[in-house]
Amino acid sequence: MRRDLVQELYDGAEYREEVKDGMQLLKHIREHFADFFTLKEIASINIAKAAVDAHDRYILDPNKLKYGMLNDISSELYKDTDIRSRFPEPRTYIEYFKRPVNVNMSAVKVSEDVPRSAEETIDAVLYTRHLDQIFRKNREKDPRLIWQYFGSPSGILRTYPGKAWTLNFVGFPNDYDPRLRPWYIAASSGPKAVVILLDCSKSMAEGNRFKIAQGVAEVVIKSLSRQDFVSVICMRENYWDDIGTWHEYEIEVLGCDYNKMVPATSEQQRNLLVQVKNLTPEGTSEFEVGFRKAFELLSNSSRAGCLSTIVFVTDGLDSDGYTVRCGPGYYARSGYVPGPECRYNWETLWTEVEQLNREQEARIFSYLTHLSSEATKKLPGKLACDHRGSFKVLSDSRNLITKMRDYFNFLANSVQNTQSYWTSPYRDASGLGMLVAYPVPAYSTKIKQTIGVASIDVTLDEIIDHIQKEMWGDVSTFIINSFGDSIFHSSFSPNSEIASDPFFLPIADLERASNETMPEFVSIERSMRASRTGQQTVNTPGKYMTGNRTYYYTSLNNSDYSFAFVIPERDHVIRYLSEAVNRSGLGVSYFHHLTAYASKLLRKKLPYAYEALEGETLNQSNYYHSTFFLQSGCFCDLFRYLYVMSPEEATLDVHQFMNGREKDVGCWEGGRYMKHVRAEVLLTSRAGRIWRESFNASLPVIQVYMGTERGVVRIFPGQRLPRTYNAVKRHWYKKAVLFPNKTIISLPYLDAIGHGRVMSISQAVFQGNVTGDKSPLPVKAVLSMDLLYVNLQARLLDVIASNKNARKKGCGTLYRCLEGDSLAVKHVCETRCYLFDEDSNIVIDDRSGYQNSDLNDDKMVAVSIGVKEPEVMEQLLYKHGLFKLIKSRDYHGTCHTSRLASMVTMDGIPSTAEEIDNFYRLRGPIPDFSDKYGCVLDKITFQLQASNHTADGGGTFSGQILGPCTTGTYYVEPLPLTNLHLLVVENRLAMSSHPYDFNCQALHSIVEPAQAQVSDSEASCQYHSVFAKVQGMEESDYCPALREVTLPCGFSTGSGMQIITEVLWLLVFLTIVKNA
Repeated sequence: MRRDLVQELYDGAEYREEVKDGMQLLKHIREHFADFFTLKEIASINIAKAAVDAHDRYILDPNKLKYGMLNDISSELYKDTDIRSRFPEPRTYIEYFKRPVNVNMSAVKVSEDVPRSAEETIDAVLYTRHLDQIFRKNREKDPRLIWQYFGSPSGILRTYPGKAWTLNFVGFPNDYDPRLRPWYIAASSGPKAVVILLDCSKSMAEGNRFKIAQGVAEVVIKSLSRQDFVSVICMRENYWDDIGTWHEYEIEVLGCDYNKMVPATSEQQRNLLVQVKNLTPEGTSEFEVGFRKAFELLSNSSRAGCLSTIVFVTDGLDSDGYTVRCGPGYYARSGYVPGPECRYNWETLWTEVEQLNREQEARIFSYLTHLSSEATKKLPGKLACDHRGSFKVLSDSRNLITKMRDYFNFLANSVQNTQSYWTSPYRDASGLGMLVAYPVPAYSTKIKQTIGVASIDVTLDEIIDHIQKEMWGDVSTFIINSFGDSIFHSSFSPNSEIASDPFFLPIADLERASNETMPEFVSIERSMRASRTGQQTVNTPGKYMTGNRTYYYTSLNNSDYSFAFVIPERDHVIRYLSEAVNRSGLGVSYFHHLTAYASKLLRKKLPYAYEALEGETLNQSNYYHSTFFLQSGCFCDLFRYLYVMSPEEATLDVHQFMNGREKDVGCWEGGRYMKHVRAEVLLTSRAGRIWRESFNASLPVIQVYMGTERGVVRIFPGQRLPRTYNAVKRHWYKKAVLFPNKTIISLPYLDAIGHGRVMSISQAVFQGNVTGDKSPLPVKAVLSMDLLYVNLQARLLDVIASNKNARKKGCGTLYRCLEGDSLAVKHVCETRCYLFDEDSNIVIDDRSGYQNSDLNDDKMVAVSIGVKEPEVMEQLLYKHGLFKLIKSRDYHGTCHTSRLASMVTMDGIPSTAEEIDNFYRLRGPIPDFSDKYGCVLDKITFQLQASNHTADGGGTFSGQILGPCTTGTYYVEPLPLTNLHLLVVENRLAMSSHPYDFNCQALHSIVEPAQAQVSDSEASCQYHSVFAKVQGMEESDYCPALREVTLPCGFSTGSGMQIITEVLWLLVFLTIVKNA
């Protein structure tokens, strides 16, 4: 790597000092987003207006055509995302959408539960086809728009550009119901409080009654948003059975709080859905206590002044059967006499609900799960009709969202939504990662109803990338919404690694240390949630930062989000590389996209480049030149670079700017590249020349490269890198910055460019000491080189063998434990040697290695020294204090439905940068398979205690281990100036060959890193307690104005013939009275 020579380049470079003004930085970012959100909001509003116009014209058209089925409509009028013969052809691959699309037309997605013969389904398909014109106009005005779409109450989604829907792993289109998506829910109703009352009595176990009840609860829960509050109550009571056995049950409030309604966050929804699914119907009916609890919860909710609804599901029976008794039995001479059979008087319930609801004025929506007789309608029907709700009989659990149209139409039409909001992030169903949407309800004044929701999407990465572009040093950033939820935080995993809709932790929990109150941050959060701009200096230790630091915060224009930069005191002044005035001897810097230099455009504009690069071999590594790569943050307009310009045009522009003399003005003054990027490209070109002159092809080094703080990567031999590559976020870069005075040796990993198993060796490069300051210098770049694992393993084992503690009895050798004692029982002992890193993970094990062709990823999972030598790890933890145990919770974890299996071939897996870049373009018709899903994980890891490990090799430990797993003598010694420790265990004897030794297994459980999935119930409830604890302010009590919506409600407790008979008898009676 020649770090010494590269460091000399940085020592001799010129630097320009810049004082960072946090408030000016906020101003620049606000200016960038000035039109960003506004244009997209206008686009969504225009779609909603166009939908209303199209709808009203269609329903008033007396000449509109009638169809019996969707398939009766011509393919010109009806394009479907799921039916191959109706795909919106022709479709062209566009990288921005990562799939083939048709930008000239939209297509319809019909949910599986939607009847294709229903009149409302056909109508929605026909009138929404007129939205294509506004879709195209929106795209012309704002080319950065991704998905535009409109969802109808009938379950129809019209999406633009036209596309084929994603497939599941067996090749069928994934289902999608817009009515249950976050964007539709957010716009289709306002803030509300909803209590779901489930009849959990024994009679509900008959047939599919309780399955229907669970389905109703599931649909209602999924239709809620973050601004709503919800509770689910399972109503039942104790009873005796017909043989005198006592069965104890009671009213159960599901969720995390018995006495309060919980906000309907995605976390709480997951919890409630799991608990509803696990319910079983038992006990006798007890509705009075349930309704009293429901009204108590509604009155205590912060949504008490908003729309309040009760969803009541029952079978309507006034008895739970012969086996359910409401009193104890007794023994008579003839035998046991059961207690009285339970019979319920609904009059008492109706009277009590009438009194309870006088102040709350909650609407009650009743659903009957079993029509055994007309009498069963009476209980739920009267409750609904007396309290301005509606009543429905549900015969099965299919298509419930359509059958419950009365409820959802009421929600959509009762709230006068005068303002729309940006949603919380959620995963795109079409594979574009995390999105935020701006949904707008479409309200028709002609029919006085909401006819659907229009919306557009923005990728969260597009927002984050621009904000993070301005980060430097140890500066961190975060984004929150008006609820104080953390939409993004510098500590989060990349959005591409999040497997499902994430938990949104309160920002206070991420910024405050667990044992600190940090009152200053309460003020900061309050200001951010109110969309104010300001700054505040904090010196209370935080979760990720200590010492003085300043929070600069502001809102993102015309959105519900605010963001902040947190700048440590030392980072207010930064020194950037200055471009060298004298460029003699630099040569030409070539962009990494080498094949572009063979194009007609570049051969015409840069004829010398093709010859210098020996154009016939541009698709191979170039051993005559290094190449440079720019990560996304280097570009002022990444959209233009990735999606507007061709690869050849982009390569030409980058090449000419980086090698030219055009003024480097930076992004804020209209430039195309971040300021000072060219200075890093030019300086690293000298490093490339050093590597080329010292590179020895006979050595096992595959490639040498370096990443700079501004995002420039220089690599030799010259080769292409994937455009998503980000050196600053790579393991080798972060570890070198964390341990800048050490040589970092990585764990083995499978190289993405096809070299097999490799390991990297990395070192930090520091800023030149231009001021003579003796304080630690900041890291300006990280050098690294890759070696084949088998080669580096052999070299490191040579190091181990030459170590003074391994000379007596070589690593991996076997010998008698008690030499010279012929009377003793002679056991075979061994010497084991390991190299482990700062996280206690084994880098080299003298016994088990990997073949370079080994494709078993399971083997490459990091293995802690505690797995192989638990007794040694126990002493390193608790006796020597070399490591400390870290407990954490990952709310954005990934779990697997099945055990990871070995790869047997690399066929079909992208193995070059070009294949990675073109993955979405070239992937075939075989659908993706993934067994991953998002989950919450509790993790136990180990971290090196810096106080017990010095850079000069101090911190040697030794001792005896006496079981329960093994015995022997161990020596631990740090390898000087590296992140590795050497462990040698001599006279090692396994204590037991039994497959399960309790004491040994117990020790393993103490000293091994571990992770365990946390149940949705536990995770959401603990999250809820954290959320409640850290909230520095009350929940918003905003309630929009309500429309007075009159719902038709009726029920009959007798058959039609019975009613007619009763009327006839009444007429006869009146005639008799009159004649008398």
